[in-house]
Amino acid sequence: MTSRASFPTAPQPPSGSIVRPRLLAALDGPERLCIVRAAGGTGKTTLLTQWAEHAHEAVVVWIDGDPAPTSRASFWLRALTQVHARGLVDDATLYREVAAIADAPGDVESAMRRTLDDVAAPVTLIVDGVHPGAHGDAWDEVAHDLLRLLRDVPSFRCIVATSQPTALEHAEPSLGRRVLTEADLALTDDEVRAVAETASPWLSTGARDLIAGNDASRHVGSLRYSLDAVARSGERESDDVLAHAHRELIDRLGDSKLRDFVGATALSPVLDADLARELTGRDDASELLTRLESAGAGHWIESHTGARLFRYGTHVRAQAGGDFAARKPHALRDLHARIAQWLFHELKDDMAALEHALEARDLEFAGHVALRALPLNRDEGSRVVELLRRIPAVQIHRHPLLALWYGLVLNADPATHSRAPEFFASAGVMARLQSRSLSPWERAVHRGLESVVWRMLGQPRRMIDAARRCIDLLEEMEAAPSPEDRLADIASTLLYQSGVSAFYADEPDTARRAFSALVEFSDRHDFRHRRNAALSGLAFLDAMAGRVTSARRTLERIVDADWPHTWRDGYMGALARIARAWVLLSEPDPQGALDELTVLDPHFDTIEHWELILIARVLAESMLGRRREAAYRFERVRAARTKRSTLPSSLDRLATAEALLDLVTGHIADVRRRGNNRRSSPLLRAVEGMAESALAGSAGATPLIARAERDARDPVDELFAAISATTLALRTGGLRDTHRTAARIAGIVSEHGLRWPLVLVSPSDRERILAALEGAAEFGTAEVLRDAFAAFPAQIDDSVWGAEAAPVLSRRETVVLHALAETGSRAEIAERLFVSVNTVKAQLRSLYAKLGVSSREEALARAIALDLLSPEDDSDGEEAVS
Repeated sequence: MTSRASFPTAPQPPSGSIVRPRLLAALDGPERLCIVRAAGGTGKTTLLTQWAEHAHEAVVVWIDGDPAPTSRASFWLRALTQVHARGLVDDATLYREVAAIADAPGDVESAMRRTLDDVAAPVTLIVDGVHPGAHGDAWDEVAHDLLRLLRDVPSFRCIVATSQPTALEHAEPSLGRRVLTEADLALTDDEVRAVAETASPWLSTGARDLIAGNDASRHVGSLRYSLDAVARSGERESDDVLAHAHRELIDRLGDSKLRDFVGATALSPVLDADLARELTGRDDASELLTRLESAGAGHWIESHTGARLFRYGTHVRAQAGGDFAARKPHALRDLHARIAQWLFHELKDDMAALEHALEARDLEFAGHVALRALPLNRDEGSRVVELLRRIPAVQIHRHPLLALWYGLVLNADPATHSRAPEFFASAGVMARLQSRSLSPWERAVHRGLESVVWRMLGQPRRMIDAARRCIDLLEEMEAAPSPEDRLADIASTLLYQSGVSAFYADEPDTARRAFSALVEFSDRHDFRHRRNAALSGLAFLDAMAGRVTSARRTLERIVDADWPHTWRDGYMGALARIARAWVLLSEPDPQGALDELTVLDPHFDTIEHWELILIARVLAESMLGRRREAAYRFERVRAARTKRSTLPSSLDRLATAEALLDLVTGHIADVRRRGNNRRSSPLLRAVEGMAESALAGSAGATPLIARAERDARDPVDELFAAISATTLALRTGGLRDTHRTAARIAGIVSEHGLRWPLVLVSPSDRERILAALEGAAEFGTAEVLRDAFAAFPAQIDDSVWGAEAAPVLSRRETVVLHALAETGSRAEIAERLFVSVNTVKAQLRSLYAKLGVSSREEALARAIALDLLSPEDDSDGEEAVS
C-alpha cells in the first residue's frame, strides 16, 4: 500500500494546563455530536486533549485539522490511517478502503461506514480544527459526511473544534447535539488563578487578582501572553502589568529574528526541533517552539511512532508563512526543498513532500517521491497538476512520472486532448533513459509505467517489451522483499498493468505470468484486493481463450468482501465482469451476461476494454434474438471508438465479431470481402472458411480452414476451426471428415465447457452431424452434442448454406448488366457507355461466362435469381476499363 503520513495521535495536554471538570463533563454528555466553537487561544485543543486522555468508554481517533485538507478524500484518508494506526482494523481492510477512495473519492462516506462497522468498540472521532470555506467546499463536504455517519452508525460519536459556525450545527435533532461557545470556554476567576499559579507560582496574590479581574484574561491565550510578559518585565506587582503585556507582545512581533523564525518554520505543515534548527540556524529552536506553544501559537504533538512534533495554528501558519514569502521570496525554494526531504524521509508523508518538492522546483526529487506516492486519488492528482501548471513544459518532459500525470490530465480534457501524446511519449522515452541509475525495484516500476504509456499511444512492440521487462524484474526480486514498503503497492499495480499490456499485445502466456506473479506478490504483502484483481486477470484470460470451466473455477476464488467497493464495479473489476459474461454465454445465460456487462455502463465511454465489453454484449443480444439491434450497436460504437492508436489485437477482435454478425444476419458475402482485407487471427480465418464453404465450396474454404487448424492456439480457436471444417465436410460429402471433426467439437465442449460457438451450426447440419456420429457408433459423443445443441438454438438459417453461390462481378460488368436489362442493342449500350461496340462484345462475353449463360434472356433470368440487378453499390468493384 502507498505509505501515507505518520499522522499524530491525540496531542499531550500542554504543560501547565489545568483540568476544567465542568467542560469535560459537558463533553461526556449523551449527545453524539459535540461542537466546541470559539476563537483561537480559548483552549479548545487543550480541552480536547484532556478529554481524550481520560476517555475510557470509547476508542478515540484524533484528526488534526491543521493543515486544512485539500479535499474531502484527503481528510478521510487521514481518518482511515488513524483508525489503522490505533489497531482498530487490519492491513487488508486499510488497503481495500484506501484503494476504494483513490479510485473514487466520492465513495469516502461508504468507505468510512464499512470501516466503522468493522470496529468492535464505539469510536469517538475528534476533529481539532474545522475551517469552513477553506479549500473550496472540502470542509462542508466533510461536515455532511460526518452527519451521515452519525445517522447511520449508532456506535459512532464526534467532537469537533472550530472557530466559526459550520454545517454540523444543522444536524437533525434526533442525533443529539451540544455546542460549547466562547462564553462556555471563558476562564472563571478561580481558573485564571489556577493557571497563573501553575504557570507562574512566584506571582504575587495581588498580581493574580489583578489579572483575574480583567476581561482580557478570560482566554487562555491572552492570559499566557500576560504571564509571559510579567515574567520578563520584573514589574510583578505593578498596576500597569496588562498594559506592559500588550507592549511586550507588540515588541515581539517587531523582532525580525523571531519573525523570521516563525515565518520559515510555518512553511512546513508540521516539524520537529531538528528541522526547525536546519531551516533557521537557531540552536535554541526547541526552546523557541516551546515558548510559542506557551504563547498559544501552536502546540506539541506526538506521532504514533512516538516522535515529538510541533504544529502551528492555522491562522498563525497562514499569516506567518505569507508574511515570510512576501519579505524573502528568494529563500522559499531552498526552504521548501529541505522541508520536502524531511517530510519524505522522516514523516513518510509522500503527498506533502511531493507538493513541497514541486514548490521548490526540485523536479528530480519530486519524481522520486511521486514514484512512491502512487496511486493518487483524483483530488490529490488535481493538486499535483495545479502545481505542475506553474512549471515550464520543457522541464516536465524530462521527468517521466510528472509527464505521465500531466499527460493524463490533458488527455481527460477535450480542450487539451491533443497535447497529451507529447507528454506520454516523453514519459516513455525518459523512463527508459533514466532506468539505468535506479534500483531494481524502481526500474521495474518505471518499466511498468512505460508499458502503460505505450499502450495508451497504441505502440504494441514497445508496450510488450516494457511489460516483459517489468515482469522479469519483479520475478527476479520475488524472494527479496522491497527495501521500501512504499513501492510495494505501485509495483503490484504495474504488475497488473503489465499483464493487461501482454494481453493486448496478443501474448496470453506472458499475461498469465504477470497475473500469476501478482497472486504470489499479493499473498506475500497481504494485498487481498490486489489478489482479487490478479484472479480476475487469470479468469479473463481463460474465458477469452475458451477455457470456460477453468475460468469459472478461478472466478469462484475471488472473495467479494476483499474488493474495494469501487473496484468491483469499476475498471479494476472489469476483467472479472467480462470473464463472467463469457462464462454465462456458455451456460447459456445471455441475459445474465448482459447484466454483468451493464454494471460497467458508467465507465464504458472511458474504459480501455470497450471492445471486449462490446463484443460480449452484441453476442449476448444476438443469442437473445436481437441480431439487427446487435449489429447496429456494434457498427455505431466501433465507428465512434476506433482510432489510429487502437491496438492491432483489438482491431482483429473487432473484425472477428463483425464477421460473426455478418454470418448470423445473413450477410455471408461480406465475411469474405471484409476478412480478406485484414490481418486475420486463426479464429477469423475459421469464420472466413465457413463463409467460403457456402459461397465457393472447398476450393476457397480448404486453405483457410487448414490455416485456422494449424495456427489454433487455444480452445476457442480449435472449436471454431472444427465447426468450420465440419461445415465444409458436410458440403463436400466427406462422411469420414464429418465424423472426425464432429468428435473434435464434442471433445472441446466436454473438456472446456465452451459451448456458445455452437449457435453457428445450422439446424440441418446438426441433424447430419448427429447422424454421422451415431452411424459410427459414437453414441456418447452424439449425446454430448445433442444436449449442447438443445441448449443453444442455431443462429444461422439453413438457407445460408443452401443458397447458390453468386459470382463476383466487376464494376464495369455490373454496369453492362444493368444496361442489358434496358436494351438488347449492343450499339445502344456502346453509345450509352461511351465505348466501342467491340468493347461491349468483349464485356458481354466475360459477363455471360461468369453467369454460365449464352444469351441475353438467360443472363437476365440468372441475374434476377441471384439478386444481381439491385441498385448499384458505388463503394465496391473495379474502375471501368474501356
